[in-house]
Formats: sequence, C-alpha cells, structure tokens
Amino acid sequence: MRYEVLVIGAGPAGLSAAVASAREGCRVGLLDAAPRLGGAIGPPTRRSGRYGKLWSEVARLRARGLLEIWPTAAVVFASADSLCFGVHRPGRLDLFEAERVVLATGARERFWPVPGWTLPGVFGVGGLQALCKEGWPISGIPVVLAGSGPLLWFVASDLSRRGARLELVLEQHSPLRWMSMLLQAGTWLRIRQALRLWKGLAPARLRWNSWPVEIQGDGQVEALRWVDARGRSGRIACRYVGLGYGLVPNTEVAELMELACSPDGFVSVDADMQTSRRGVYAAGELTGIGGMPKALLEGLIAGRKAAGAPVPIPWRMRNSLEKRFASRLAPLLAPRRELREHIRAEEIICRCEDVSWSALMPCEDGPTAKLQTRCGMGPCQGRVCGPILQMLRGWKLSTPRPPLFPLPAGLWSQWKGV
Repeated sequence: MRYEVLVIGAGPAGLSAAVASAREGCRVGLLDAAPRLGGAIGPPTRRSGRYGKLWSEVARLRARGLLEIWPTAAVVFASADSLCFGVHRPGRLDLFEAERVVLATGARERFWPVPGWTLPGVFGVGGLQALCKEGWPISGIPVVLAGSGPLLWFVASDLSRRGARLELVLEQHSPLRWMSMLLQAGTWLRIRQALRLWKGLAPARLRWNSWPVEIQGDGQVEALRWVDARGRSGRIACRYVGLGYGLVPNTEVAELMELACSPDGFVSVDADMQTSRRGVYAAGELTGIGGMPKALLEGLIAGRKAAGAPVPIPWRMRNSLEKRFASRLAPLLAPRRELREHIRAEEIICRCEDVSWSALMPCEDGPTAKLQTRCGMGPCQGRVCGPILQMLRGWKLSTPRPPLFPLPAGLWSQWKGV
C-alpha cells in the first residue's frame, strides 16, 4: 500500500494529523496497533470540543476515499533509507510506503519498583482506568492511587464516579508547587480543571507531599504503607493499587528511522513539527508529554505541513505555549528522589526475566546489564525496566531492533520479501 501521507498512531495527535492532511486532498493512510481509534484516551465524549469535531470528520473523509484506516496494524520495522514500513496485521505482514509520514506513536506509562509492585492487584493508573472502561468490576472495591500529576487526579475522579471506594490518593508534590507551575506555564482553563479535580478528591483523603514505601500482601494486594515529607507514615488496607509517575514516549519507530532525539528522550522537531529527516513529522506525546490539547494542536500542524499547506499563525503561537507547559510538567511527574531510597536489593526490576536490583548493581552500563543478567531481553523488550534503569542509573539498555513486537513464526519467511 502506498499513500501520499501515512500517519502512524491513531490517538488524538494521529487522528488530527490524518484529518488535517485529508482535508487538503491528500490520500492518507492511518495505522494503529489497537483495534479502534482514539489511543489511550479513546473516543471523544460530548464535551470533547475540537477532538469531537475532528472525529466527526473521519466518516466524511473516508467516504470521499481520502482517508483509509488500518486498525490492528502494528509497525514492526521501518527503513532508515526510505519511507517503507513493515506492518503486522492479523495473519499477515504487509509493506506500507509513503511520500510523507507523521509519527504519532504516543507514550506508555512509566512504572516504578515500589516494594511489592509485582503483586497481583498493582496497576499503572492509566491501565487501571482502561480496564474499568472495558467493564472491569471496580464498584465498592477499596483502591489506593499514588504518583503525581494530572493523570493521577483525573483517574482518581473517574474511578470515584464509577463507584470505587477510593481510600487514599498520594500526590508526591505540594499544591503550592503545582499551582506555581500552572501559573507560570499553564492556562486559566488548566488551573480551573486542577482546582475542580482537587476539590472533588477531598472526600477521598488526598494527601500531598506523600508517597508509597511498600505494597503488602500474600499473593494479592492487601495494604499499602506510605510516608510524607514531614516523616509521618501510615498503613491502609486496599485491594487495588494504581501507580502513576508520568509517561515515556514510544520512540521505537523513530529510532529505527534514525531520527534525532533530545537528551530527555523525545523526538526533536522544529516549529513545523518536522523531524531531523525531511518529509517525516512527529506530533503528540512523542515530542513532549503535554496532554490532549498539545497533541491535537501538534497533529493539526504536522498534518497541514505534510500536505504542503500553510500553518495559521495563531496555531504556532498556541503551540509554543503548549510546549512550555510540557517542559515544566515533565520534572513534576518523575518519581521523587526519596522513592529511590526505598528500593530493596531483592526488588525485581526486570519482570520479564526476574532480574533483581542487586543483580544489576555491579553492572557498569546498560549493554553490560543486558548481557550479564538478560535485563530487557524479555517479551516487553525493555519497555518497562528500561525507563526505570534510565532514571536510577542513567542507562539506555539498547537501541530498538526489528521486529519491534514478536511476530508469528509463520511470517518470518516474508521478512526479506518485505
């Protein structure tokens, strides 16, 4: 399959990029590994504003033959020399080619090895919310959430609406620090949203400047121990624990294409959202964690530029504000220094290969750790343990290699053909 513009990732950034390019008359292909559009955020609600309007245009553009959507289509390798992509779809491996590409591969949750984090009943906050959206029973179940930032507060509010018994929400920073950041780099809309979420969480015992030190249980989560910045501590019974310490960009496809990345791990782009390679654009969490407003705006800019259309000046001005917000948000999402002090020697860091912290401590760098302990060599290919070790030791385990995801053995014979 060949397209004028190929968009990889169908979350808010990818969807807006695809719509923006198709509006200009380009033939656009939209790929996503999930079976439906929307990414982690999902389809829009009635109050989704611009996102809802873009979503409503998809059917019209598809009917005109300008937009073709490929769900359950995961990019497993990409060429650094040409805009060609090997895409795994159920039962087959296909080749997709494009004249221009927009990468909108989003981000995944950053996990943190709190003692007891491998117990059944411990989730990432986003993962727990996604399960509940699909019908996972949560009503009446005691839940504790811990971490930092807007996603933590939003998930706490959402779970409360779904009937969860929200016992405690541990926010690792103070409200003054968050308000200071929002006043400096946010908008009044974001400030109002934060205040509304905080007010709604008051009955759920929202504790500031607090973090978990141990998750306890025998084969299942039973309780959580916490401390705060003043040295106070406590223990609370619960059945589920949700941890949320920010997001990590999915840069694997970008790295296969040998695109330049910033020191903090995001794909580098200019004001037009163009990467270090001509004809390749990036948008959304791939360029900085900033939420849906940033993702939608960057997708629109990238889609317009990929179609050869000019970008309105107000979009550029707003995008500079969104980038500033993202740059100020990142440090507040990372786990506090105190959390590192509670990691035990026997704590599992690489869950795929059961590699403990004590086994990793003698290693000098990421490649050595990988060779000596098999850390990062399991099914997730370092997507969980890699960001942890980068924060703890400054290591990068390795550069992604194709295939990015496991392929059925029967498709390997197609490898050279693709």
